[in-house]
Amino acid sequence: LVLWSPWVDLMNSMPSYWKIEMDKTDFIVRTLSIYKLGPPTSISIKYLERVKILSEKIKQKKPKVVGHPSFNTVPRFNLYCANEALAIPYVSPMLAESLGNLPPILCQVGGGERFLDSNILLSFRASDPSKFQLPKYATMNFANSPFKKPTDVILEVYEGACHCFQDRAPNEKISKFSIKRSCDFIKNHTLNESIPNEAENKSFQGIQKTINTIAINPNCDIRELDEKFLECLNWENIGVVPELEVDM
Repeated sequence: LVLWSPWVDLMNSMPSYWKIEMDKTDFIVRTLSIYKLGPPTSISIKYLERVKILSEKIKQKKPKVVGHPSFNTVPRFNLYCANEALAIPYVSPMLAESLGNLPPILCQVGGGERFLDSNILLSFRASDPSKFQLPKYATMNFANSPFKKPTDVILEVYEGACHCFQDRAPNEKISKFSIKRSCDFIKNHTLNESIPNEAENKSFQGIQKTINTIAINPNCDIRELDEKFLECLNWENIGVVPELEVDM
């Protein structure tokens, strides 16, 4: 799996998402997907009617929904999905019971983008499912999960880069470097071609060998990932919808 800055936390719960300094480095806005339709229009009215019907159908089936009390602070937090769907792993992968037993992962994320912390957390959860059972309310049944095998992960943080920089600035040196590494990763795992990977020698100390974490600067120099990037692994509000004033 090659992941380019995936949006895996639909609660927007991680610190990097709300950092003001990200306004200068990322084109993703803090209000991404936040429920705000503005003045009623024929389209918005029809949309709300369909949402209400769908919500009623969900309630009638009385599904066992894994979630956090913060999901109910507003009737609907996210335009992308109903609150009841926030904890569905296919919708918000960060809330999967376990991220083990996945194919090898190369996760490339910009050091200046809002999804930085959630991508780091996703990488560590996949590489060591038993250690990183986060958030707690979503992993209560981890003991019964058949997916506990650590996933091999390479996490690359591109310093100062924005969300999906490879697509936004494909001709930049760092983008070409990233794309080449992605292609090499795919070749290594599909064509059995052995392409040297500097990341193998840059694994983070104290963490299982199933994850290699590196930082790459604009000149494409590779170095060990600074520990400051891992502070998000201790964030207390993982998976908690932040307290916001949301227009309904």
